Amino acid sequence: MKTLSKIDPANNQEVFDFVIEKLYRQGKQSKNFDDEGASQCVYRSDDGSKCAVGQLIPYDLYTSRIESIGAYTLANMDTENKKLKKISDYMKKFNTDLLTKLQTLHDINFNNIPEFLAHAETLQFPVNKDIVHKLRVEYTQSQKG
Repeated sequence: MKTLSKIDPANNQEVFDFVIEKLYRQGKQSKNFDDEGASQCVYRSDDGSKCAVGQLIPYDLYTSRIESIGAYTLANMDTENKKLKKISDYMKKFNTDLLTKLQTLHDINFNNIPEFLAHAETLQFPVNKDIVHKLRVEYTQSQKG
């Protein structure tokens, strides 16, 4: 599997494959819980898990200030804050439509792995059917043994 530093942000296929495989291997949504037990999807959770877009944010750029900002806004914000501007400039390298769809896919459909993989195939971007198939086979085999 490629590392974040090895993917080309302009290559939708590489970004998609990287994120889908990372999320599959992580095996859960990236969520934090409030005092009442309500959950919210986040870029980085307290337990270290990451959402789809969070998988693409390097550790040195991450700040908890982004947690209430959607992927599209994050990539297109106009701010004087140097840290937020650095993240925004970095995120501009990615296709913001793809980021938004990956974020939605993670936030809505991740609790059921087969459903998640089926939804991943419906994105209107070049989808590498091989990686989705490989992950589906891995999941099926893990359920048998």
